[in-house]
Amino acid sequence: MIVSMIACSLAWSVTPASLVMDEGERRRLDEPPLLTCLGAIHKFSEMSSSCGDTGDDAQVPRTPTTCASDACAGVVASMTDAALQDMIVGAGKCTGELAQYKTFFTEDYLKRAVLGTASECGLTSQLSSPLDTCPGAITKFSEISSSCGGTGDDAQVPRTAEACASDACTGLVSSMTRDVVQRMSTGASKCTGDLYLAFQNVTASALTSVLLATASECGLTSPLIADVCSKANEGSPCGSIYSGKTCQCTGRRRSRNLLFGTTPGASCWCA
Repeated sequence: MIVSMIACSLAWSVTPASLVMDEGERRRLDEPPLLTCLGAIHKFSEMSSSCGDTGDDAQVPRTPTTCASDACAGVVASMTDAALQDMIVGAGKCTGELAQYKTFFTEDYLKRAVLGTASECGLTSQLSSPLDTCPGAITKFSEISSSCGGTGDDAQVPRTAEACASDACTGLVSSMTRDVVQRMSTGASKCTGDLYLAFQNVTASALTSVLLATASECGLTSPLIADVCSKANEGSPCGSIYSGKTCQCTGRRRSRNLLFGTTPGASCWCA
């Protein structure tokens, strides 16, 4: 009898401490699995509730404070390639009023949302995002305004002297080489659906113009400006970043012809 009473007393005194869960643990236990419809939707909504949203009617506006929160960093870090695939499977099980998520939650859409949030909040995403894919190209393009500021009246980050002088802006401009621009153009061409209409016809030339304008307005030097005008970079910007000149060539490369000897070479100049 005494032994039983002691055992009960120990159980009462130890059990509560061992089973106490903090709010985060209790919330995780309540979360539906990602492979279910509700689980996929719940996971996606965490980005807005944790990092804030950018819409005019956002319940939690995206601010530097929400971006710097542990909750935001945690949800962005948890959005791995595997997690997104599970969410797509889960959304595929949605029926009734939620059936729209079957087509809504595509890999491109989810990656774009996660990468966009990570970029705007200055966080590192765990997702693979090659530039020659639609999400990768759009995310890289959006970094122009998030890093150097935008020029529109509704710009979330206005272009200011401070924005232009930031490490993020100088780093972005210097990273935009011809190879990067070409891969971004390839990625943009793969965008499909009404959500990406603005990106589907983005050419390397159009991207170059935007980047050169950004570099010029911020007083930065772009690697897209060629120091030497030659047949290899015909049609590309050349000279001073402020000149607006392009490399123009006439003729063709110098070559050896058995009948006429050496043919005239190309003549190139910056104009």
